[in-house]
Amino acid sequence: RTIHDIQAYVSYDEGVTWKFRSQIPYPAALENDLQSEPYAIKLGNGEILLAVRSEKNVSPSDKESLKIFLTRSCDDGKSWSEPQILNVNGAPPHLLQHSSGAIILAYSSRKEPMGEYVRVSYDNGKTWSKDTCIAPVDFWDHGYPTSVELANGDLLTTYYGRCDGDDYNSIHSVRWNLSEVE
Repeated sequence: RTIHDIQAYVSYDEGVTWKFRSQIPYPAALENDLQSEPYAIKLGNGEILLAVRSEKNVSPSDKESLKIFLTRSCDDGKSWSEPQILNVNGAPPHLLQHSSGAIILAYSSRKEPMGEYVRVSYDNGKTWSKDTCIAPVDFWDHGYPTSVELANGDLLTTYYGRCDGDDYNSIHSVRWNLSEVE
């Protein structure tokens, strides 16, 4: 493999030492892409769901090269399922399991219409809703959404982006709820 391999490690001493656990499999269709920015969550059923950014090694202006794939482990990261490529054009992925059990996948798209997007799964990440833009943006340099659940069940997604007239990026957030996603 190459320098961009993604591997799982485990620590039994609060992060002082780490032991190799497993190699994350790549979808064959993305074998020559760069893999980075993995994000994993442990689901209520004990499985680990992992989302990974994948992109072709091309010009940064190629907005078509970003993909996200998912894989899961049912044995605490010792082995992983066959990866599932999501039909999205964006990255990086952020996962959150809502108190309702729904899993939220947030990511940024620099392809028109640009913005911060989410998908929701009600079956532990096996199937997903369609893309829903929760924060449209006008400038291509934006992204890295991270979501948290608020006390009333609403969601707050924070990301970086540029305001009209600004020369630099700033932190933005949008409040939304699951009823806004189909």
